[in-house]
Formats: sequence, C-alpha cells, structure tokens
Amino acid sequence: MQGYRTIFEEEAVCMEESRAGISDEFRARLRIALGSWRFLAYSLPRLPLFRSPMYCFQAISHKFLRWCVGPSLPLLVVLNVALLNRHPVYRWMLAGQMTYYGLTVLGLLLGRLGRPLSGLSGLVFFNLTNLAYLTSFVRYLRGERIRRWMPSR
Repeated sequence: MQGYRTIFEEEAVCMEESRAGISDEFRARLRIALGSWRFLAYSLPRLPLFRSPMYCFQAISHKFLRWCVGPSLPLLVVLNVALLNRHPVYRWMLAGQMTYYGLTVLGLLLGRLGRPLSGLSGLVFFNLTNLAYLTSFVRYLRGERIRRWMPSR
C-alpha cells in the first residue's frame, strides 16, 4: 500500500442506520454468508500451509471454524438425541440445549412485543446469525447465488 497512510481523527463521528427488523437482518446475514462460503471454498485450498503455518492456523480458526458453527448446531441436537439412553449426561445436555433454544424463542417473542431483554437479544442475534449460516450453507451446496441484492431501506 505504498503511497497511502492512515490518520486517526479523535473527533470523527460515524453514523449508521440499523436494519429495520429481524427479517432484514436475516436477509443481510444470509447474503453475506452465501458469499463467504464461496470465498472459503475458493481460498482454503490456496492457503500457504508450509510457507506460513501460523497464518493458516489463524485463517482456519478465526474464519472457517466460525462459519461451521451454524451447520453444526442442529447436528449436535440430533447426536444428543441419538445418545440419550447411553448415559445420563446426555439427558442433561439435551435439557440444556432445549433450555437454550427455549430462551432464544422467548427472546424473539419479547422482541416482537417490543419488550426485549438484553441477554435474550444476544441469544436471538447469535442464533439468527447461525441460522443464516446454516441456510446459506445448504444454498451454497445447491449451487445457489445471490442474483440481485436489495439493500434495506
């Protein structure tokens, strides 16, 4: 980046409008995630594994694994149900998972009623993002692309 420089302006102000609702947020996350799956499929085989192993570790752990959370969450519930009768710990784990998803639904309902709780809003946003990751992964596997982007207004 020869010829460029960065200047820090302490009093600079940036304003950004938030998305109108949860459906707009989901669509935006879905669009971003679908492009990211394509990028990951392109870039992962091209990582310089032997030339720069630390960079590869950082790229995989900070980029790729983060995107794998969405597709793995339903798999964890299915595996937990399959292992339910093997050991009592799986019953506790399933109860924890159902409590977690129940709190997420409660947070979603409270948000729609105009009475969001900050902790539950975090769960809703986390699960909304991971649902978008999962949905986009399925669409990526089907070969879908975003043909036209409609910005939120």
